[in-house]
Amino acid sequence: MRHLRSVFVLVVLAVVSSTVFSQDLVALFKQGKSEFDSKNYTKAVETFKTINAANSNIPESFYYLGLSHYELDQYQLAANALQKAVDLKPDYFNAMVFLGNALDYLKKYDDAILSYRNALKLKPDSAWLHYEIGVSYFNQKLYIKAAESYENAIRLDPSYTRPYRNLGLAYRNLKMYPKAEAVLLKLIKLESENVMAYSDLGYVYSLQGKDTEAVDYYKMAVSFDKTHSLTYLRLGNIYYNSKQYQAALPYYRQAVSNSPKWVTALVYLGDTYLNLKRNDEALAEYQKAVVLDASNEYAQYGKGLAYVYLGKKDLARGQYDILINLKSSNAEKLLGIINAN
Repeated sequence: MRHLRSVFVLVVLAVVSSTVFSQDLVALFKQGKSEFDSKNYTKAVETFKTINAANSNIPESFYYLGLSHYELDQYQLAANALQKAVDLKPDYFNAMVFLGNALDYLKKYDDAILSYRNALKLKPDSAWLHYEIGVSYFNQKLYIKAAESYENAIRLDPSYTRPYRNLGLAYRNLKMYPKAEAVLLKLIKLESENVMAYSDLGYVYSLQGKDTEAVDYYKMAVSFDKTHSLTYLRLGNIYYNSKQYQAALPYYRQAVSNSPKWVTALVYLGDTYLNLKRNDEALAEYQKAVVLDASNEYAQYGKGLAYVYLGKKDLARGQYDILINLKSSNAEKLLGIINAN
């Protein structure tokens, strides 16, 4: 990193040496880089803006301005600065890559892919870039193109593990389950304690109705990470979907214990209590969920059901009104249950 820093300083010196501000700009660049390295991104933004106002022809300054905005989650400002860096220096590889990342966050996926492909012209054997292109396609639900990009990344560097899981997910979403299984098993061989690989493989098995295999892999996942809420939720789903509500209960409770603000887990736990006729406990979980997300129709619907089964029809009708305002298809369903009880 020290070597890169010295290179950038030399570049700044070369660019500004003919101006009266050259020494000041060099000092400012060093200051901005120091602020960036110490994660003081807000100050770094101001410093690099000052440099760019004095001399708008220093690509490295726009690059670090872009990175600072990026670290502050200011993705449009980051993209603007990084694009300027690339305009000033068309072979600026790092700027192209981070420009693609910023555009991904902005959901400008085609522009992101274009930036990655421009970078790929400079480093055609970069497995990482093929992976990033795959992510952009995946985010657009273009799973065939995503799979092709992930396959290219793995072909170029079989030891690069990041594409394996995403390739498995792409195959899963394409319902190419045997291929998804094969890729995830390869990932497990490469990373024997990769929790998500075990959990995702379990989910692929569950989608095929192979519940025994699914449970085995889910349990292996949580043996490595007992805080992995998603896997506990998936375990609960196996039992819930086969109406084994008592068996599902401890897994949903663990998911909520690990992630108490996860609305989906709260709703599933509420549903389980409701099926076990533990209506007060169901209502408590739904109430927690709607406090976190009042627009969640499933939480509001569940809350309405709990009121019905607790004999509180007036409150249940209030839930019906909420569902109507949310334009939920569950509104009429709830009304039918209210009238039937």
